[in-house]
Amino acid sequence: MKEQIEHILNNYIAQYNSAPKITGKDGKPIKEFLKNKYSVIQMCEDGFPNEIKKVLNLENPYVAQGSAGQGKWTYYPWVAVRAETETKSITKGVYIVYLFDRKCENVYLTLNQGGTDLKESFESNKLENANRVLRDNAEKIRNVLSISDRLFIPGNDFELDHDDPNGEKPSLYKNGTIYYKKYSKGNLPSEDILVSDLKNMLAIYDSYLKTTISYKDFFKLENIPNLNSKISLKTYLKLRLVIDGISIIPGKQTQSSDEETCEINNLIFYGPPGTGKTYKMQTEYINNEKYKDHCFVTTFHQSFSYEEFVEGLKPFIPDGETEVQYRVEPGVFYQACEQAAKLAGYTSLDECIKDEANRKEKIQAAIKDNKVVLLCIDEINRANVSSAFGDLISLVETSKRLGANYEMIAKLPYSKKNFGVPANLMIVGTMNTADRSIQLLDSALRRRFKFVELLPNYDCLHDKNTNETAEKILRSMNNRIRALLDKDHQIGHSYFINKNESKEILEVMREDIIPLLEEYFYNETDKIRIVLNETDDLLNDKENKHVKDYFYLIDDEATASIKNTQDFDDDKIIYKLNEKISKVKDDIIAEAFLTHIIQEPKANSEQGV
Repeated sequence: MKEQIEHILNNYIAQYNSAPKITGKDGKPIKEFLKNKYSVIQMCEDGFPNEIKKVLNLENPYVAQGSAGQGKWTYYPWVAVRAETETKSITKGVYIVYLFDRKCENVYLTLNQGGTDLKESFESNKLENANRVLRDNAEKIRNVLSISDRLFIPGNDFELDHDDPNGEKPSLYKNGTIYYKKYSKGNLPSEDILVSDLKNMLAIYDSYLKTTISYKDFFKLENIPNLNSKISLKTYLKLRLVIDGISIIPGKQTQSSDEETCEINNLIFYGPPGTGKTYKMQTEYINNEKYKDHCFVTTFHQSFSYEEFVEGLKPFIPDGETEVQYRVEPGVFYQACEQAAKLAGYTSLDECIKDEANRKEKIQAAIKDNKVVLLCIDEINRANVSSAFGDLISLVETSKRLGANYEMIAKLPYSKKNFGVPANLMIVGTMNTADRSIQLLDSALRRRFKFVELLPNYDCLHDKNTNETAEKILRSMNNRIRALLDKDHQIGHSYFINKNESKEILEVMREDIIPLLEEYFYNETDKIRIVLNETDDLLNDKENKHVKDYFYLIDDEATASIKNTQDFDDDKIIYKLNEKISKVKDDIIAEAFLTHIIQEPKANSEQGV
């Protein structure tokens, strides 16, 4: 590929300038019938695309193509890879494209969007409106894919034409860019790097194609509202929904925003492990008589997907047949929405969506009568939330529900059914902040939920027949964890509830707390020992009777085995977990292991960090 890119960079401008010009204000050279005469045209339209097919071993649905212009030479030659399932043309859809700048000094490998069809959909201010939508759309895709900026640069901080940066072609290409990497003439990387970069970009493109958010409808002209120069809020909201990958079902705003409606807030309990998040959700919601027979419970995990949550194709073998067939089956979210519609007096969600005239009145009446469906999602942050909710994240917002002031309806990708979220559905989730801070949670999800923080509750231990030593140990460790890490990695009180004997507390320390600390600190024993208040001055004192009651002891054999070897710090001490703690069966011996944790460290103690 390096040969093909260098040929275009080195020869395009010279051959462009030597070609016969046509009359007209642009004065561009004629391209038609000149392919055999000008090698750069062949390279853009045949040579480079064919090399890409070869190195990537492209198969259906991927297609490689390039162009030096249609009829006339272009200022900005390009070579693209697109999926036929996404788009049949680079005038719309998402695709990979190499963009050469006007002076052919640089080439940009980009994940990009076609903007030509989009531009033509507007009645006025076409280029301005199209560029705004492309920028918003690019940001949406980046939020879904979350690619490391070590691979490619997110955004569009480059210019294809410094003399005319706001021209139609350069601005559409620039604003449509999702990710890019720049290569400069005379400083191209090796063939291996170029191929590796393209393969990485193809992997990102493939990830985009596998997301549930489809932009095929977005690029269909009939689904894009024609905007006037002064965009109304209502029209802009419709356009935003198209950007979000939702096919808009035409309908009226059911009520004025000034009219009061009953809203049920979505809720997430968040905090460190062991603070009672799932317990609170279970006792206050799942086991609540109010939601009896109308409660759906699920747990998110790393492989949880849109197909499990909303709807997806599932294989089955009909009775009497041997061939596997596929059918669309609803997920737990769809089932919960269906049940909410039924509680509002409908036979199905479809009937609810069709009943524009009475829908709001019936759903609002259901809320007032406490006819509410509950959807509980444990560990909501363990899944890719953008992937699980897909294009329906907008519909979860309370004001966008069926029966609310600004109803939204979407068309589902598999069943092609119209879909909405009834206002009498309540979503309650839990989130472990040790896995992911709330600040790192998808911003779209944060905006649509209220968050209630649950921190370690030391008073709870007094009411649960728990040894007061446990409360002191937990408080001491959490004070040190907050100093070394943050409040999100504290240890919850539930680990010690009903632990009244010292040997029970020691067992919790051995089986739950120590492994948790090793995970928090990535096995950095020095920091774990600080949390446990195990100081070096006592540890080095072989005469001290408490040394044998530490959780971590010096591993003399491991330290001696690599002592005086190259690249080893002779002052470094290697520790190992005290084997004795797994054999303690007596309360008095167990207490000896716990006492030093709650002692205040000596002022002159030196602890390794």
